[in-house]
Amino acid sequence: MNGLSGLIRRTIDRLYFPFMRKYIPLQMFRYAACGGFNILFSWVLYYGVFHYIVCERDVDLGFFVFSGHVATQIMVYPIVTLNGFLLNRYVAFRNSPLAGRTQLGRYVLSTVGSWVLNVSLLKLFADVLG
Repeated sequence: MNGLSGLIRRTIDRLYFPFMRKYIPLQMFRYAACGGFNILFSWVLYYGVFHYIVCERDVDLGFFVFSGHVATQIMVYPIVTLNGFLLNRYVAFRNSPLAGRTQLGRYVLSTVGSWVLNVSLLKLFADVLG
Protein backbone atom coordinates (compact mmCIF):
# COMPACT_ATOMS: atom_id res chain seq x y z
CA MET A 1 0.00 0.00 0.00
CA ASN A 2 2.97 2.30 0.52
CA GLY A 3 3.65 2.62 -3.21
CA LEU A 4 0.09 3.48 -4.17
CA SER A 5 -0.52 5.66 -1.13
CA GLY A 6 2.74 7.49 -1.81
CA LEU A 7 1.70 8.13 -5.40
CA ILE A 8 -1.71 9.43 -4.32
CA ARG A 9 -0.10 11.59 -1.64
CA ARG A 10 2.43 13.09 -4.08
CA THR A 11 -0.37 13.80 -6.57
CA ILE A 12 -2.43 15.59 -3.93
CA ASP A 13 0.62 17.51 -2.74
CA ARG A 14 1.24 18.78 -6.30
CA LEU A 15 -2.24 20.30 -6.24
CA TYR A 16 -1.46 22.12 -2.99
CA PHE A 17 -0.48 25.43 -4.51
CA PRO A 18 1.69 27.93 -2.57
CA PHE A 19 -1.11 30.50 -2.13
CA MET A 20 -3.17 27.87 -0.27
CA ARG A 21 -0.62 27.57 2.52
CA LYS A 22 -1.92 30.74 4.13
CA TYR A 23 -5.44 29.37 4.38
CA ILE A 24 -5.36 25.57 4.57
CA PRO A 25 -2.83 23.34 6.35
CA LEU A 26 -1.45 20.54 4.17
CA GLN A 27 -3.02 17.76 6.24
CA MET A 28 -6.46 19.38 5.99
CA PHE A 29 -6.00 19.73 2.23
CA ARG A 30 -5.10 16.04 1.97
CA TYR A 31 -8.16 15.14 4.05
CA ALA A 32 -10.43 17.28 1.84
CA ALA A 33 -8.92 15.83 -1.34
CA CYS A 34 -9.43 12.26 -0.08
CA GLY A 35 -13.00 13.07 0.90
CA GLY A 36 -13.72 14.71 -2.44
CA PHE A 37 -12.31 11.75 -4.33
CA ASN A 38 -14.33 9.35 -2.20
CA ILE A 39 -17.54 11.26 -2.95
CA LEU A 40 -16.84 11.12 -6.68
CA PHE A 41 -16.02 7.43 -6.38
CA SER A 42 -19.29 6.79 -4.52
CA TRP A 43 -21.33 8.59 -7.18
CA VAL A 44 -19.72 6.61 -10.01
CA LEU A 45 -20.09 3.33 -8.11
CA TYR A 46 -23.71 4.10 -7.21
CA TYR A 47 -24.52 4.88 -10.85
CA GLY A 48 -22.89 1.69 -12.07
CA VAL A 49 -24.52 -0.56 -9.49
CA PHE A 50 -27.96 1.05 -9.84
CA HIS A 51 -28.05 0.93 -13.64
CA TYR A 52 -26.09 -2.24 -14.43
CA ILE A 53 -26.43 -4.58 -11.43
CA VAL A 54 -29.75 -3.64 -9.83
CA CYS A 55 -31.07 -2.54 -13.27
CA GLU A 56 -33.23 0.16 -11.66
CA ARG A 57 -35.61 -2.45 -10.21
CA ASP A 58 -36.66 -3.48 -6.73
CA VAL A 59 -34.68 -6.30 -5.13
CA ASP A 60 -36.87 -9.06 -3.71
CA LEU A 61 -35.16 -11.25 -1.12
CA GLY A 62 -38.26 -13.35 -0.53
CA PHE A 63 -38.88 -12.07 2.97
CA PHE A 64 -38.30 -8.37 2.21
CA VAL A 65 -38.30 -6.14 -0.86
CA PHE A 66 -35.76 -3.32 -1.14
CA SER A 67 -36.30 -0.48 -3.55
CA GLY A 68 -33.57 -0.24 -6.19
CA HIS A 69 -32.13 2.89 -4.59
CA VAL A 70 -31.89 1.40 -1.12
CA ALA A 71 -30.51 -1.91 -2.39
CA THR A 72 -27.84 0.01 -4.29
CA GLN A 73 -26.92 2.00 -1.17
CA ILE A 74 -26.62 -1.22 0.81
CA MET A 75 -24.23 -2.65 -1.79
CA VAL A 76 -22.17 0.51 -2.27
CA TYR A 77 -21.77 1.55 1.39
CA PRO A 78 -19.18 -1.05 2.49
CA ILE A 79 -17.00 -0.45 -0.57
CA VAL A 80 -17.06 3.33 -0.25
CA THR A 81 -16.52 3.16 3.51
CA LEU A 82 -13.49 0.91 3.14
CA ASN A 83 -12.10 3.11 0.36
CA GLY A 84 -12.56 6.25 2.46
CA PHE A 85 -10.94 4.63 5.47
CA LEU A 86 -7.91 3.46 3.48
CA LEU A 87 -7.47 6.88 1.89
CA ASN A 88 -7.65 8.62 5.26
CA ARG A 89 -5.40 6.10 7.01
CA TYR A 90 -2.67 5.87 4.40
CA VAL A 91 -2.84 9.25 2.68
CA ALA A 92 -4.32 11.95 4.91
CA PHE A 93 -3.40 10.73 8.41
CA ARG A 94 -0.42 8.48 7.77
CA ASN A 95 1.31 9.27 11.09
CA SER A 96 -1.58 8.56 13.44
CA PRO A 97 -0.51 6.67 16.58
CA LEU A 98 -3.83 4.77 16.80
CA ALA A 99 -4.04 1.13 15.80
CA GLY A 100 -5.77 0.38 12.50
CA ARG A 101 -8.57 -1.57 14.17
CA THR A 102 -9.34 1.39 16.45
CA GLN A 103 -9.29 3.81 13.53
CA LEU A 104 -11.55 1.57 11.45
CA GLY A 105 -14.06 1.23 14.29
CA ARG A 106 -14.22 4.98 14.77
CA TYR A 107 -14.46 5.60 11.03
CA VAL A 108 -17.31 3.14 10.57
CA LEU A 109 -19.11 4.55 13.60
CA SER A 110 -18.83 8.07 12.18
CA THR A 111 -20.17 6.99 8.77
CA VAL A 112 -23.11 4.90 9.99
CA GLY A 113 -25.12 7.96 11.05
CA SER A 114 -24.53 9.63 7.72
CA TRP A 115 -25.50 6.46 5.90
CA VAL A 116 -28.77 6.09 7.83
CA LEU A 117 -29.63 9.72 7.09
CA ASN A 118 -28.70 9.23 3.44
CA VAL A 119 -30.88 6.11 3.04
CA SER A 120 -33.77 7.80 4.85
CA LEU A 121 -33.65 10.85 2.61
CA LEU A 122 -33.18 8.68 -0.48
CA LYS A 123 -36.23 6.65 0.49
CA LEU A 124 -38.26 9.84 1.04
CA PHE A 125 -37.24 11.64 -2.15
CA ALA A 126 -36.88 8.74 -4.60
CA ASP A 127 -39.53 6.31 -3.43
CA VAL A 128 -42.15 8.42 -1.66
CA LEU A 129 -42.02 11.75 -3.52
CA GLY A 130 -40.89 10.28 -6.84
